[in-house]
Amino acid sequence: MIILTFAIALTGCQDSGSTESEDEYQEVRENVWAYVENSEIPLRDKEVWLNGEIKEKVVDEEIVSHQQVDEKYLHQNVIMVVPADSKKYAAYPSFLVDPDTKEIITVLPGY
Repeated sequence: MIILTFAIALTGCQDSGSTESEDEYQEVRENVWAYVENSEIPLRDKEVWLNGEIKEKVVDEEIVSHQQVDEKYLHQNVIMVVPADSKKYAAYPSFLVDPDTKEIITVLPGY
């Protein structure tokens, strides 16, 4: 009985943390969409950005020097947003986002 109660409590904790992360990521996706909407990026399908894939990315020297990213991000983990169905939209950019402020740090060109 104690083990079952503990398992239920643990599951409940995991679910709330997952919801918080998903809410945080949704805010990030919305910020990316707002940026895209006000830019010249040709991919205007809102759902592609609001359902964008979230990845973790470590900012390296190449990103700092080529993308003119503030050096405070060097070797830091940031959030990377790529369009949903990234194989289909590989030519479109990805975004690096500050995990604390949820602001876009830079736009990485597609390939």
